[in-house]
Amino acid sequence: MPRVPTPTTASRSRSFGFGCASTAGAAGRAEADLRNVLRATPLSFMAVSILLHAPPVVREFARLGGRTKALARRKISPAMYSLRCRCPMLRVIGIRQSRRNWRREMSKRTEGRMHLLSASMALACAAVWGGAGEEARTAAPGHSRLAAAVRTLSGDVLRRLAGPGMQRSAGREGAEVAIQLRERSALMRELIRTEPAEALRQALAPDALERIRAAWPGSAPLLEQRGQWQGTLETMVFESRNHAAPEVAHFLNAGGERLEVRLAGDPPAQVACGGQVRLRGLRVGDSVAAAEIEALGQPPRAASACATVGDQKIAVLLVTFPGVTPPAEVTPSSVASVLFGPGRSLSSYWNEVSYQQTTASGAVHGWYTLDRVYFCTEYNEMRAAALAAADADVDFRNFSRVFIIFPDPGGCPWTGFSTAGCWSTASPDGQILASTTWMLAESFVDPEQGLRLAVRQGGHALGLFDSRSRRFEGEPLGPLGETGTPGELDDPFTSMGASGLAHYTAEQKLLLGWIPPWSVPRIQSTGVYTIRPLEKQGSGNYALQVQRGAGNDAWLWIEYRQPVGVFGASIPSGASRGALIRYQDGALWPHADLVDFNPATPELEDSPLLVGTSWKDPYTNLSLAVLEATPDELTIQVKYGSTPCTLVRPSLAIQPNSQSAMAGDSVAYGLTVKSNDSGACPSRTYTLAALAPQNWQATFSPQVVTLAPGQSAPVTMNVTVPATAQPGTYPVDAGVVAGATVATALATLTVLPPPDPSLEITLNLGASPTELVPPGTVVFTAEVLGGGEPVPGVNVSFSLTQPGGSTLAVRFARTDDAGLASWSFRFRANDAKGDYIVTATVKSGSRTVTAQRTVRLR
Repeated sequence: MPRVPTPTTASRSRSFGFGCASTAGAAGRAEADLRNVLRATPLSFMAVSILLHAPPVVREFARLGGRTKALARRKISPAMYSLRCRCPMLRVIGIRQSRRNWRREMSKRTEGRMHLLSASMALACAAVWGGAGEEARTAAPGHSRLAAAVRTLSGDVLRRLAGPGMQRSAGREGAEVAIQLRERSALMRELIRTEPAEALRQALAPDALERIRAAWPGSAPLLEQRGQWQGTLETMVFESRNHAAPEVAHFLNAGGERLEVRLAGDPPAQVACGGQVRLRGLRVGDSVAAAEIEALGQPPRAASACATVGDQKIAVLLVTFPGVTPPAEVTPSSVASVLFGPGRSLSSYWNEVSYQQTTASGAVHGWYTLDRVYFCTEYNEMRAAALAAADADVDFRNFSRVFIIFPDPGGCPWTGFSTAGCWSTASPDGQILASTTWMLAESFVDPEQGLRLAVRQGGHALGLFDSRSRRFEGEPLGPLGETGTPGELDDPFTSMGASGLAHYTAEQKLLLGWIPPWSVPRIQSTGVYTIRPLEKQGSGNYALQVQRGAGNDAWLWIEYRQPVGVFGASIPSGASRGALIRYQDGALWPHADLVDFNPATPELEDSPLLVGTSWKDPYTNLSLAVLEATPDELTIQVKYGSTPCTLVRPSLAIQPNSQSAMAGDSVAYGLTVKSNDSGACPSRTYTLAALAPQNWQATFSPQVVTLAPGQSAPVTMNVTVPATAQPGTYPVDAGVVAGATVATALATLTVLPPPDPSLEITLNLGASPTELVPPGTVVFTAEVLGGGEPVPGVNVSFSLTQPGGSTLAVRFARTDDAGLASWSFRFRANDAKGDYIVTATVKSGSRTVTAQRTVRLR
């Protein structure tokens, strides 16, 4: 079977999981939780498991003073907290939960089992992420180790279905499966948060899920479900302490539930925060991987409510917690100066950047001590408590923004986070339409640091997202369709990126209504154009949107910047020496990313296209030349020439991305191959190949297609499962090769266990009589056969019904290697005379098999 080389393109990340804290406070809480695991786990088992299967854990212990000493004292170092950042299973066993939620999940009866479950998850994590585990080592290209761990657990559960029928919901079998399903559920939730597209592929097929639910009726809450959900979409942006990898989280309020949503595809630009949407995808617990999202309507709002133009009324609440002392330097007056003062303040920043269209005003209230400690992950509860505490002082109906400033309660991974735009929020004064922003008080000890945080989080509250770069190896832009490598919070020319207080970008000002659409024209023809500095108000163009060649939806946003104004002067000097260019193609998200026109250096401060230089797009017919730059305008030439022939990686799509079959069966996948070569290129030949487990057969119809630029062709991939394949989920990927370029499409196939063999049960009395004068003993023996063969280890339920229909006794027994289970019952002399009926019952999934015999007492 043909093989294709491993693709080298960067993965496309469209949504982010909550970050790992790196502070001592967070490490301390994680350390305490892991100590509890160790207390409930035999030290020798834990030590041997770590030493054998977890090299990274050993390195952490060794680095902090020796593994033997640390293990002997049963201590976990703070460095173990960093391990959980690399190890999702450690993150899902309760470390991220507050102590209150953790205690609520564990009753006294199950506490020990939960500790053991946590330990097994931690050790499994160490094994998988430390390099042990066959499935992890043999993970297919394009599938992550986390996905391989999910496949391992899925296979374990499915293989338990492959044996003869048994009463799986009881006994050790059921307990072991419960542990595996809990681990798998936790991993699936983590996969949804970090790799939603992979979660959709790793989900079990509906028939497999039905088999599991029938075999273990209590498993339904732990299994994924496919469906669609409709409600209000809300978005939040979280800023980490090191200003890297901001997290964008979406939430769907549907039918009284709040679901965390991760997008597996490109986010549609028309979906607004607070708008009505319909999602189709996969749900595990309260997490949803959305394969499709459809906008149903924009958020309802009054003309003046939450507008981004005009005075922004902000209620600022300073809150703390019992036993937590806020920084002494942070007072109501100092915070008011940072937010509303006449000097360097949030209000002054918005006033300058919006060309005197937007300001901020309000009052700072507090400090208020809340009823308990609220950790950062309990932000909704913290908001409710803060609003209640300030109710006597604030009428929240008069505000469209709420800022909550609080000291770090311990281990907060973020310096600030905010809703993206306004939500309908419950307050003591009724429902209000407002944005909410949470910021750490420690950031306001230094007023300048507090101002930078407030400007960025205030931008989120207005509806903006963070600014970033996108790099392509050795060139400013790669071929059309290539995503490049996105940065995070590294755009040095805006306060929504790495720059402290520079102006928002032209795209962001346009979104906020601070510049009119006509001042950012779309350019699709050759010409010479001028751009005024973005910092200067006036007539003319604030930016250009230049189409990147013809026949596509890729655009270059071109700006010009000058160090003008109190805040505009903070822009890096390189911005005024040429044209700042950002790229918007909708590949990773709907906003424009900074591109580097000096890719030879790692810095982005020198990224502008300099005056006197030009750039010819090697992949389209576009060329740019910066002709002149003065303090008042930049002149740039846009030219569309003849389209060059550029060979580009093809596209390959597969449907469906997950299926199921029995061993020995064949299934078909539909593929679509598309040529992305530029229009001047001749037709090319594309060859299909399979990336499947060894000894699996895959054929294509057709296997070779010839396509002109822009053309697409359907292809069918037929996959035959070997008759010897074990139950489990396997990667079944397709690849298309054209010369040196390769594209892949990822899919999975779940091999189902064979149906339970038909069960038979017979009940006999052996040497015991069918009629008896009490007292006397009768031995009931049940024989269980599956497919004509003895079935060992089956739980058999015996029940004895006395004359009149009432149950006299019930007993359970397990079959031996011969498939036999026996029950000895002694009748007493005073037992009622008449017919006694004994019933033997065996359950197999949703089926029940019984046998009966009668004993008469005379």
